[in-house]
Amino acid sequence: MAAMLQHLLIVGGETPALLHIVPLLLRAELQAHRVTRADEAIDLVGVGVFDLIVVRHPTDGASLRELVEAIRARGGPSRKAGVVVMVDPAHSGEVMPLVGRGVNRLVTLDAPSDRLLDVAADLLTVAPRSRLRAAVRLEVPGPEGPARLLSLTENLSTSGMVVQCGREVPVGSRVSFAISLPGRDESVAGVGEVVRRTSRNREPVEGVAMRIVTFEGDGLDRLRAFLRTVPRPRTGPIPIRST
Repeated sequence: MAAMLQHLLIVGGETPALLHIVPLLLRAELQAHRVTRADEAIDLVGVGVFDLIVVRHPTDGASLRELVEAIRARGGPSRKAGVVVMVDPAHSGEVMPLVGRGVNRLVTLDAPSDRLLDVAADLLTVAPRSRLRAAVRLEVPGPEGPARLLSLTENLSTSGMVVQCGREVPVGSRVSFAISLPGRDESVAGVGEVVRRTSRNREPVEGVAMRIVTFEGDGLDRLRAFLRTVPRPRTGPIPIRST
């Protein structure tokens, strides 16, 4: 199976929340990179692809706005990265003008560590997704052994999907999947990890969001080729979510 390795960039000083969640993320096929200064981060995002960038505000070497502009530069390799800014509550007003304008989420330093973990897991599933209803067969772990379900995807990308699922599936569960792509004879199979239940405020279905951990065989290449043929909704160039 081909592993879906994703890349995390941490900018600035350590925080208790980061110390808590980074080991968990590293166990989830995520490779972490760290720099202490924003100008160093600007150099990195100009040449490397990052899926998630966590910034401790205030920054040294360059301003937060300069860093965000570098990340979101047209044609930049990390333009679609999820960007999280961690800030002391007293200074959150300095960051708020950038939320929805290059910064995806703001997390205050006094928030529980699980808040940052939830945000990180959520943003790691938003690589460009297409609204796509496709049949998907799931093998879900249960106390009496795996249960096999037939369901539908709500949206799909090479990094994750939202699946209609009325069954309670714990966050963190590994789920085998096989997606029947419309007009294709061979299904795309692999293993996903449940990162959250869907929110009725954001999604029209009851189900789970999964990040894709591994694909079987050439499944990644076939899914990527298929998604190029699927029109995406006109939502703007950058996936933005407010706090």
